[in-house]
Amino acid sequence: YNAFNSPMFELQWVFLQVKANSVGNIQDFRLKCGACEQYTGYQLDLLSVDIKNMEKLNNKEIKLDNNTLLIAKFPASKEFSKKDVSDTHLIKCTIESIYQDENKYTFENEPEEEVENFINSLPIEALKKLEEFYLDTPYIEHTVEYTCKGCDKENIVSINGYENFFV
Repeated sequence: YNAFNSPMFELQWVFLQVKANSVGNIQDFRLKCGACEQYTGYQLDLLSVDIKNMEKLNNKEIKLDNNTLLIAKFPASKEFSKKDVSDTHLIKCTIESIYQDENKYTFENEPEEEVENFINSLPIEALKKLEEFYLDTPYIEHTVEYTCKGCDKENIVSINGYENFFV
């Protein structure tokens, strides 16, 4: 298993499993009411947390035209550790390969300038489809619905991301 090449959601899930099995699977949270700001205690079993949007894993094909098919991938976690990641770089990391007619292309051995030219020449519709793919990235989340004991207001709280599970 190479954590640097794994998408962020997989890496977060692995860390969550390690935490649950090493320091305990129950984590305490303080949920703040959106109306009266009173706190409510909540215990979450970390082993019950799932990765959302997993059904999107197979939606990797983006048809650009009748002759061109782009295969997308979720960027590796190492891409998010870099400072000042440009949009072009992020798009590059999201494209696994391109099929044009009978030929397959990847960016692995291509000069950076040619890759940038290709990305900059993509039609707006292709960029929108890549953005949709990126926004559909699986993620770790647990939703809590509760009634505040202080004001009886219904609250919905989303616990997600490493900052909630690992701080």
